[in-house]
Amino acid sequence: MSVVFLKVSTRERVKGMIHAPSRLFTNTELHQLIITATDDERYELRLGCTPVTTTDGRHVRHPNYDLIDTIRREAWIHGRLDVYHANVYGIYCMHHDVIMTGNDAIHTHIPDILHHHEALFEPQSGYEDAYRLRAWHSVVDWLGAANFRMPWHDTPRSPAMNQFVIESYMALSSAQRAVVAYLFQQHTTSVLLPLMLAMGRATADMYAHAMLMTTRLPDVGLRRTWDEYRQSYHHFVTGAQSAQAYLWLAT
Repeated sequence: MSVVFLKVSTRERVKGMIHAPSRLFTNTELHQLIITATDDERYELRLGCTPVTTTDGRHVRHPNYDLIDTIRREAWIHGRLDVYHANVYGIYCMHHDVIMTGNDAIHTHIPDILHHHEALFEPQSGYEDAYRLRAWHSVVDWLGAANFRMPWHDTPRSPAMNQFVIESYMALSSAQRAVVAYLFQQHTTSVLLPLMLAMGRATADMYAHAMLMTTRLPDVGLRRTWDEYRQSYHHFVTGAQSAQAYLWLAT
């Protein structure tokens, strides 16, 4: 019997998200996580003789040994495999269970996401505009190069801009789209910032700082303790680093 992560209900807001219970490993089981070569010149992660699987029951396998070994090390370090803590395994599941199976519905929801859920498009005020614009300059510059402005205040939302974002998303590789979809599921407040990371227009640090500026707390040093700031930054930067690692290993 395979180590199966059962797929449960999808997020109502955007179809094509992944959910599954965590798979916890005992110390004995961690020693039994091995990588074997398959007949089709790929490498597969196994728990003893049992294949480790994705949220939909697909074997975790890939031509790049280092990708599978990275997933194994995630299990060693955290004692689990799940899709809720940003990691390479979670992106692998998004890639193979959603994107590669034709269930990638995020592109059809982009207009709704930009209108209702995109924090970068919410009206700002006064000095928040300037401060956040600096943090979000990767998006501002990218849209500006296509003659679009951030839809704040007197700038209306543009159907043409929605189409531009959709076309840019669909032009990505399947691995890049998996990164965008997974980070959007993880961090929820923006789809444009994951898009910038996947396109190589932002570093992990730039992404994390920009995501922090979606929290409506611009006076970080005053309204949050530094411990809270560091915790939030670590959450965002870890997800971005996992995404960059996946793109490096899977493409």
